[in-house]
Amino acid sequence: MSDPVVIAALVGTVGSTIISILTIILGITPQSLFFSLWGATVGLTFAPKAPLGRTIALFCAVIMGGASLAHWIVSYGPLPVNAVAFVLSALFHPILNSVVNVIEPTIKNIFGMIPAIIKTALKKIGIDLHD
Repeated sequence: MSDPVVIAALVGTVGSTIISILTIILGITPQSLFFSLWGATVGLTFAPKAPLGRTIALFCAVIMGGASLAHWIVSYGPLPVNAVAFVLSALFHPILNSVVNVIEPTIKNIFGMIPAIIKTALKKIGIDLHD
């Protein structure tokens, strides 16, 4: 099963299955998901530089978030859902990327303190860990 074609087919099958399940659960139409994909692609050109892993995760979040938010907004008025999904995703990508860049140092500080907190707690109950 190490053939690249088989691996690509497997990844495509798993990805399309996950997207199908999410669209059923969230009530998103495939058309709005498609327009959200294009909007996220346009928004990617305006987003600040970020590491590859974060960019991929944000891209997927923007696509699903833009399509979901578009359906929610359209439920309140007579707007075209595909156009709303495109615009929201195009705007959402640089905004979400900037928010993540701002809160990243705080998150790193919080997770950086966790080992020290655990060592202190273990020391209080009598377990001493040597570095």
